[in-house]
Amino acid sequence: MNRHHYALFVRNCRLILLLRRDFAEGDLNIFRPAEWRWKLPQVCDDEWHHYAVSVKFPNVELYVDGTLFKSEKKNPEVIDDWPLHPTKGINTTLTVGACWQGSEKKMKHHLHGYLAGLSVLLNKVEKPAVLSCLHKCKESLDVPPMELLEPGMELLTNSDLTELTIEGDNKTNLEVLIKKIGYTNSREFPTPGRRNLHLSTIIM
Repeated sequence: MNRHHYALFVRNCRLILLLRRDFAEGDLNIFRPAEWRWKLPQVCDDEWHHYAVSVKFPNVELYVDGTLFKSEKKNPEVIDDWPLHPTKGINTTLTVGACWQGSEKKMKHHLHGYLAGLSVLLNKVEKPAVLSCLHKCKESLDVPPMELLEPGMELLTNSDLTELTIEGDNKTNLEVLIKKIGYTNSREFPTPGRRNLHLSTIIM
């Protein structure tokens, strides 16, 4: 017997949350939200991303790279379903990276990719600030010291320290500042893979 209580997986460039209610948690004859399908460009861009899902049923919030996803009329697409029917003598198995098919007694629907970390918080909803910090507080650019700025030069960053802008007319100082830009990763176990740096210039 296959009883998939909950799952978070990727299919057709969509991030999908499956959350089936147990028979003891509601009327067996009432449809309730059971599947949320987010269509996201991040899912299929071959880059590392951080996803955090906060559930206070029937409300579900998704954070992508520390930013709350703003729901639209049809995004996410929400699918209703019946609660799971009552059974006896069925054990529950938690798996990561694949789905346990009880009827076949083997794993199926494997994750083809990389998973850098997973945290599950039961019976509690985490604060939005914490969900945002899970992503942005780990990796950032190391900004050059302000004392290196020459007169007429300006250095600006975004709040996540993932973008840096240097403006001014001192070519030599500009080169010095660019050489001092660094990368910081405070994760205890940094995720593998290349970090791409995009550099663009504009001459006014």
